Amino acid sequence: MNRHVPTTDLFSFTKNGQTWFVWEWLSDLAMGWLHGHGGLAAVVFASFVILCTTSLVLYRTTAAESGHRLVSLLLTWLAMGAATVHWLARPHLVTPLMAGLFCCVLNRLECGFDRRILVALPALVSCNGGS
Repeated sequence: MNRHVPTTDLFSFTKNGQTWFVWEWLSDLAMGWLHGHGGLAAVVFASFVILCTTSLVLYRTTAAESGHRLVSLLLTWLAMGAATVHWLARPHLVTPLMAGLFCCVLNRLECGFDRRILVALPALVSCNGGS
């Protein structure tokens, strides 16, 4: 262990030795910290919280747009059900949450909220990490 971020791919069969980019570095740091302080249970719990928050953001956004709570509940259930193949304790869990928050910001802007809310968009895109 040399405590340096690798610059070449050491792990894949098809890209071994080629340039490697650390796209999800912030999520990796957070999950590494969680694992160091609470083990795998902390990482799984954080993933659970991210999934719950994503469901809540999706539900609230669809409810605000449609005005029908039952339709919003059904759409949220379908969307989260379709995403279950991605429910792994990995950094890509943040992407749907950031996309949902991004849409929420745009919806609020459309509803007449102050334009200064647009300041949040670059942060939401950069937290996504390109995944």
